[in-house]
Amino acid sequence: TDGGLHFTPISTGLPDENGTIATAHGLEHEVWIGMPPAGLHRSVDGGRAFSRIEAVEKVILFCLGKPPEIGEPPVLFLYGTVGGREGVFRSFDLGVRWEDISPPEPVGIGCNPRVMAASQQHSGLVFIGTGGRGIFYGMPEPATQNR
Repeated sequence: TDGGLHFTPISTGLPDENGTIATAHGLEHEVWIGMPPAGLHRSVDGGRAFSRIEAVEKVILFCLGKPPEIGEPPVLFLYGTVGGREGVFRSFDLGVRWEDISPPEPVGIGCNPRVMAASQQHSGLVFIGTGGRGIFYGMPEPATQNR
């Protein structure tokens, strides 16, 4: 509340795991936390309470990108496990439904990816930085079945 000079805990009850935190551009009070063994969690009240995104069994990396249209939610990207399958996924409805956008042939992203980021200028453009195999990027075709 004071520009980062002081911090006060506002949430308890999350698993005690390392993870990644992200906010959603354009969604006030929206906070997301991804913890590899504990899944993906979403808060709509600025981090006071979190709910787990049940479809996500494991999160390795995640990020939020530019929505397809003004007024729609951001595209949520995940490198992890959904429905028993590990891969790269996207959701147009904040994690309710997921589409597997993994390439058809294994590309060797590796077992130690470091970062995932989505463009805020081009909807659908996503990048995965690996632990020694360079940067993978993709812009899958627009989907209609999930929207």
